[in-house]
Amino acid sequence: MKVEDIYAKLFEFEFCEPTEKIVREQEFNDILKKACQETKRPLYVLKPAILKRYPAYRARRLAQELPNIPPLVRDQ
Repeated sequence: MKVEDIYAKLFEFEFCEPTEKIVREQEFNDILKKACQETKRPLYVLKPAILKRYPAYRARRLAQELPNIPPLVRDQ
């Protein structure tokens, strides 16, 4: 599993419909647990590391998906 896969699930969770939030959150938690098992690192170590780098991924992904929005507006 790649870190990009985890970021993609988090991005989907952040921007999904309100009715899908519970399902997406469960998918994100499942993928985090799987990553913990693969890397043999505890969740309390892995999750903050993922969340620390997520804003950069989010900015790049929004830039790809919404190129017409100015960066100062998009990255807030």
